[in-house]
Amino acid sequence: MSKQTCRTFFLVVFGVVIFSVTTYTSLSFPQHAHAGISDTGVDTDNGEALATNPKTRTPKVTVTVRDEIPPDAPILVSPSNGSVVTNKRPPFVWKIGFDAHGIGKYQLYVDGSLLFDSITTPVKTDPLYTYAEDSSTGNATLQVKNDLTEGARTWKVKAFDANGNSTDSATWSFTIDTTAPVLLVKSVGDTTVSVSAQDVTTIPTSPIVLTKNQPVVSGTSEASASIKISVIMPDLSVTTYTTTVASDGTWSITLGTLPYYKTIKLQVSSNDSGGNSAL
Repeated sequence: MSKQTCRTFFLVVFGVVIFSVTTYTSLSFPQHAHAGISDTGVDTDNGEALATNPKTRTPKVTVTVRDEIPPDAPILVSPSNGSVVTNKRPPFVWKIGFDAHGIGKYQLYVDGSLLFDSITTPVKTDPLYTYAEDSSTGNATLQVKNDLTEGARTWKVKAFDANGNSTDSATWSFTIDTTAPVLLVKSVGDTTVSVSAQDVTTIPTSPIVLTKNQPVVSGTSEASASIKISVIMPDLSVTTYTTTVASDGTWSITLGTLPYYKTIKLQVSSNDSGGNSAL
């Protein structure tokens, strides 16, 4: 935006105009600047002339520049990127943002959709969440009051300053998993079984007779879960074997040499990446 002003000066000798000079001045302002200009010059509306009002002229310029600088991007803390949580109401934590004119509000997005708007600082209690800031850690924490659905989720935070400028945080992913993995033992040595951790009635009531003293125990469970077999001897000594479930959900463990004609107990468990377990 620009504004041009005009000035005309006269040289007068014994009441005769010898010559005149006209000057032009242009004032330029940045986009979105608002300027006001005042002058103490000749009041021609009231009959003044340069010869009758030779006062000093001092142009005054006032400029107001609109704030278009966004606040700092929020830094996400928790749930961490790629994490698995076993809480359907995880707290969302990020670093308190900064803006020269102050943070006006935050927005929380989950799975790309706006979940909560007008999260105001420094403390807010809402029917759906509580929000608080901790100056000692620099953390802002939003605690949801209703369960989120299980599965893969994404989240991000948008910060607004007092003038409406905004900045998005990074987008992080996490998984809510509160369900114990399904665990099934399908064979012990040469004996086919169907023992489910989810159904205690499937546990054999009489010992399984083995024909080999280094049996293979196999079954199925959640992919990438950790399988642990504890072999409990008659003297109560325990030997532990572990493996990881394959991507197709299968697993198998070869046990060490077992004593003949002894009753041995096997305890099998499965633990997924979220810490849920089946036994």
